[in-house]
Amino acid sequence: MPCDAVATLTAKVSENLTKEVLESEKAAQAVLQYLRQKGYVVTMSRRRDLLEFDLGGYRAVQISNGRVYAQGLAATETETLLQDLTQFVKQLGGVLLQQKVAQAVAKHYRPESQQYAPNGSLVLRVNL
Repeated sequence: MPCDAVATLTAKVSENLTKEVLESEKAAQAVLQYLRQKGYVVTMSRRRDLLEFDLGGYRAVQISNGRVYAQGLAATETETLLQDLTQFVKQLGGVLLQQKVAQAVAKHYRPESQQYAPNGSLVLRVNL
């Protein structure tokens, strides 16, 4: 029998990945668009180390250093949204972190090639 209880769930995410998302306005906008594509009417507020997405009523999603929170939705909806959003934040943060590393490498070395591995990781070939 399904349970429609209201839930609050938290997922851990690497602090490095959430930091990348928190520091980027484009990333914050991407999360906003992602939630809207999931069918939520969302407004966003930002503080130094917190992004908060108001889903209406008492429902909210927050991203802070190393954590993604979802609260106020039905239990099954909260769990599904949290899993999907956590994966999205990890991927988005990973891409941003890879871009920073690529820029840092390019400052000191000229990359001979750049490609993506099957797992999505950026692979740079440089001549030291």
